[in-house]
Amino acid sequence: MVRASRGVYLLALLLGCIALLAGCAGTTAADIATSNPSPTPKAPMPTGLLLLRVSGPPESRAAPFSARSDQPDKVQQLFTTMLALPTYVGGGCPIDRGGGYFLTFLDHDNIVAQAFIPAGGCARIVMTKPYGCHTAPVSVIQQLADTLGVPTDKIGFAGAFYDTAPPGSPTAPAAPTPPVLPMEPCH
Repeated sequence: MVRASRGVYLLALLLGCIALLAGCAGTTAADIATSNPSPTPKAPMPTGLLLLRVSGPPESRAAPFSARSDQPDKVQQLFTTMLALPTYVGGGCPIDRGGGYFLTFLDHDNIVAQAFIPAGGCARIVMTKPYGCHTAPVSVIQQLADTLGVPTDKIGFAGAFYDTAPPGSPTAPAAPTPPVLPMEPCH
């Protein structure tokens, strides 16, 4: 009698498993997934670029310089290139007297991102959150000049623009004017 009950029990268990599997066969991922009523929109790509030279301390005497590009293809290529650069890993800045270039990437009148490229020997690009800090090879400076339609030597780096403002003439602003978005810390 115990032997027959065990057989009935195993048969009932087997039939239950078959019924369970048959019921699951008609279930799809869509049946159990929750719908997302507000999908995350794709981050906007910039269509324009503003560049402003900032001098840092007054003794840097950097001549003023600003430029704009409204060439979406070139601006987007520069932005994509900058994001793809290796992460900046730190190091000394041999001739850093402050100053550099402040870039604002725009989608029409809306700020997509901002970046600061120091002029003083640290080959880095400090970008707004969440884009991080990246190395700044000479090729990016050349691409920046091309995007803005200016000669590469117009954008002086490694301290090349220090002392370019004649005595008594205007100098580049010490810092960019707002709005300035939070920047990523570089270590």
